[in-house]
Amino acid sequence: MDDFKEDDIILVMGASVFIDGVKQTHRMLAKTLAAGKEDLFAVSIASTYARPFIVSKQRCVKINDHVENPVANTILPKIGDLVLSLTVSLSKTEKKIGILKEINDLPWQSKMASLMIADKYETVPYDSLIVIEK
Repeated sequence: MDDFKEDDIILVMGASVFIDGVKQTHRMLAKTLAAGKEDLFAVSIASTYARPFIVSKQRCVKINDHVENPVANTILPKIGDLVLSLTVSLSKTEKKIGILKEINDLPWQSKMASLMIADKYETVPYDSLIVIEK
C-alpha cells in the first residue's frame, strides 16, 4: 500500500453497488489532509468548498504529479504522418487511423484534414489528430 502523507494528490475510487453486483465505478481526484493507519482524510480538488471525507487507503492511488515538462506543446501533424483522429458525437466515439494527405486551412472554416485510410480518403477535423508516427 502506498505511503500517503498530507498534500498528496490521490485518485479515490467508489462504486454503485446493487443486488446483482457492482454496476458502476466512480473516480475523483482529491488531496490528502491527514493520514492514519488505514484511512485518510481527503478533500476533492474539483471544488473550492468541498467538505473533507474519510476514505480507506485501499480505495486510493497516489498520483505522481511530477511532470518532466508541464508546458510542453503537442506535436502538430504534418503531411505524410501516420495519425489517429478521435471524434466524439452524441451517440459514439470514433477513432480513425490513417496517413495525413491534405490540410485544409481556410480562415472562414474549421481547419480540416484528409486522411488516407486503406484505399479511401476521409475528412476529419485537424484538431482531432495526434501523431502516431512521423
